Amino acid sequence: DLPGKAHRPDVESEFNIPPDALAKAGPYGPKDGGDGVDPESLKGVVVDDVDAKREGKWTHGTGLKGYVAHGYLYGSPDSGASATFNYTPTKTGRIEVRFAYGHHPNRGTRVPISISSAGSSTDRRVDMTKAAPIDGSWLSLGTITARAGRPIAVTISSEGAGGFIHADAVQFLPE
Repeated sequence: DLPGKAHRPDVESEFNIPPDALAKAGPYGPKDGGDGVDPESLKGVVVDDVDAKREGKWTHGTGLKGYVAHGYLYGSPDSGASATFNYTPTKTGRIEVRFAYGHHPNRGTRVPISISSAGSSTDRRVDMTKAAPIDGSWLSLGTITARAGRPIAVTISSEGAGGFIHADAVQFLPE
């Protein structure tokens, strides 16, 4: 349970854990997976792919660097794959919703992503062959008015995607 930098001069002494020691790894390994971005270093609330509700066949990947936390998910056009990232805000207000994905030539050119909240929904089609415009990883899906205690669901699907789909994380940024 101790990070690799922990040390003590002898078996009777207390452990010294330097301030730059990595945090304890979770069940998926270190939060950054070695090459990823620690979600706690990002603004707002980040829901990672490991916390998404998944259906169909997904594959875990780490080959496209810059992912959030432990890696990402990808699914083929015929996989029946969908993933829903859920978040329930504690305050009413405007929230920008961003979706993280890794671009690649085999990704879909019309990947469906929808945002559902407070009885309404917004649908987008995303070309994942192109890099996301925000830091090369994030795409703004728009700003919504969130209601305290009312869930927000962001769903990606392989149906009609035109190629493989890629799901990494969703970021909710209060204005």
